Amino acid sequence: MRKIPPRMTRKLTVPHEEAIILLLRKDRRFAVEYLKSALEDNDEPRVLLIALRHIAQARGIAKVAKAAGIEREPVSGPVEAGKPASFHVSRGGQSGRSQTHG
Repeated sequence: MRKIPPRMTRKLTVPHEEAIILLLRKDRRFAVEYLKSALEDNDEPRVLLIALRHIAQARGIAKVAKAAGIEREPVSGPVEAGKPASFHVSRGGQSGRSQTHG
């Protein structure tokens, strides 16, 4: 029986969402273009929410929340559940969830 080399036993494909998250994690320029593209899609608002979720998953929810000036908890629940949420961020850095969709 012929032995298969180790490199050929590796998984050759990954799910699309996983591949996107890996690219977003590795390539900052790709992340910028990905987000710009999502912002340009006026026909389907969910595209932006999905892009934001992917970026949060790739970069770390806590880092994204901190950069946005909001607490992690209002972000992590909807993001981890794959549901969109809207937020209110005040000037003093205090934040709260105004409403969750879904």
